[in-house]
Amino acid sequence: GTPTVDCLKWLDLLETSIRGGKSFEEFLKRLGCDKRISGYIFHTVPAALFVWLQHPKDYLTAIQKLIQAGGDTDSTAAIAGGVIGAG
Repeated sequence: GTPTVDCLKWLDLLETSIRGGKSFEEFLKRLGCDKRISGYIFHTVPAALFVWLQHPKDYLTAIQKLIQAGGDTDSTAAIAGGVIGAG
């Protein structure tokens, strides 16, 4: 798909997963990251935003979840850390 359509898809998935009380692991599976978070922007950004929405003031828990998920942990943790810090 086009970048705009792909972005809208993961934003919708992000919203429905948060509202539906899905776990981070469930969200990653639905996103297509069963084994680890890839370096693909449409995987790293949604993963970082999901943990931020689940733990907006709990930096340690959010970062730990991203590291435990594996894969592109430096990017996802940096994005989440920046968003949590800005909050």
